[in-house]
Amino acid sequence: MIRLSKLGSIASSIFALVNRTPYDILRALEVGQGLIANIAMQLHSGTHQVNQEDNKGWTKFFELQVGITAAFDCINQSSPDVESDPDEYLKKSVYLKQLSDEFDIMLFGKKQFEPRPLFGVDHLETWQIRMSLDDSDILSVSDKGPVVCFNTSSVGSHAIIIDEGGPRTVPLPHLLLKDVERYANTNIRLNGTGRPGKQSSVKIDGVTQVVDPVSTTKTMKQIMEWLWDAAVKPVLEAMGIFRAEKKMKGLRLSPSKARDMPTVWWVGSGLMSHLPLHAAGYHSASSTENTCSHVVSSYMPSLKALLFSRGQTEVPWGLLNTGSQDPVPNVVVVEMPTTPGEDRLDTEAEGLAIRQHVGTRASVEVLRSPSSKIVLEKLKNCSIAHFACHGKAVSEDPTRNALLLVSNGRVDELRVEDVQRLSHCGAQLAYLAACSTASTKDRVLVNETVHLATAFQLAGFRHVIGTLWETYDKSASSISANFYKQLMQIVGSQGYYASDVACVLHDATMEYRAEVGGESITHWAPFVHVGP
Repeated sequence: MIRLSKLGSIASSIFALVNRTPYDILRALEVGQGLIANIAMQLHSGTHQVNQEDNKGWTKFFELQVGITAAFDCINQSSPDVESDPDEYLKKSVYLKQLSDEFDIMLFGKKQFEPRPLFGVDHLETWQIRMSLDDSDILSVSDKGPVVCFNTSSVGSHAIIIDEGGPRTVPLPHLLLKDVERYANTNIRLNGTGRPGKQSSVKIDGVTQVVDPVSTTKTMKQIMEWLWDAAVKPVLEAMGIFRAEKKMKGLRLSPSKARDMPTVWWVGSGLMSHLPLHAAGYHSASSTENTCSHVVSSYMPSLKALLFSRGQTEVPWGLLNTGSQDPVPNVVVVEMPTTPGEDRLDTEAEGLAIRQHVGTRASVEVLRSPSSKIVLEKLKNCSIAHFACHGKAVSEDPTRNALLLVSNGRVDELRVEDVQRLSHCGAQLAYLAACSTASTKDRVLVNETVHLATAFQLAGFRHVIGTLWETYDKSASSISANFYKQLMQIVGSQGYYASDVACVLHDATMEYRAEVGGESITHWAPFVHVGP
């Protein structure tokens, strides 16, 4: 898998170098993107296709699901030892293929893999997934706005823009692999495991070290400016969204509203997925040389994941309970003010803001210091899930990334692998106000983006708000309060679909950015939208 992941990136760069079509360049890149997620999407798609009245078939289906997941986990955990024991790795891979073949036979009645529509509707209007994208698949991803895919390798770097005119390639000669590796790894090292107060802690080589917030801010400023100059600015210029503003006087000091901007979906391969593209740029008070002054940003790990997410049912949320036939949202709020072995969190402000702004239009249930078992049960029937807690990132096995809860006085982890087993068709939003919920520290399988945000998406939550690094109590409470306030204003005036989430988060974040100052990047920039 490691080799296939890197091969896709290198092949994509070579295709760009020899002037292959943008479609071929994208297909090459997607081969190595999100292999774990692709299998998970296949599993989740199939749950609606098997005849649930056929008990024997249903049992076999779940046996295959469990078997494939276990086999894949086994291979993933042993991936660093591929070179030392190739025979054992091959044996596990063959077993995984056998299970996958059985799964295909059960769903499609075919022993051999044959091309089928990526999201073509089949008998029970079930979304299906395959590994390769055809031209129509690629064109369709830009239905709601432009999509930008980045690729860096030892061969070269480029971006592929997909918009209404089709895909096109933009060379990025100043986006050097050595710089991407240096800055992405720096960003990973700066990720904490809990919300900081005045100072943050980070584990480097297994040792917890205190990180000075002043030096962190300086480093993040340097990364943001490099990322803008080398990657984002050339792309926005090619799209006609950003133009040099040398002649402008009195540049705006207040943020533009999201409704006045296009939304761009960012797809970063490899270590580019560890970089905050939405916050790239220069953030002095008078500057508009930055991403957030020109576009609303959303993230997806791959084009396949974007199409999968858009294939999920979009449920309208009911207004005030005035006889409307629309469902009234059920909101679950998880508060963990204290966690064994972790710093205390000020979660009360978040819970209060949600009850204040959402409580009149939804059923709000607050779970204070719950266990993972209780939370998993509540997640099955909620429209919105909000987590105010500590997070945990595990570099050697990202499926063990977790939200930290409590059971019998001990830490109880809600892991990526637990969330991925859920299947929730009506869920609309998961707000993960913990640390590093939309990032991973895995530097081996860098194209997999296995983290809590994607896990909630695969579980059926169409939209997820996550974080790329540690969050501050004040930042988390202020941005979430602004977010829910503006969200409910939309509900009150026009009804609400989850497609508004990215715009609402953008406006809430920009308000807080204006309050604390644009150069306080570590405070306002960790919050990101993942969704269609």
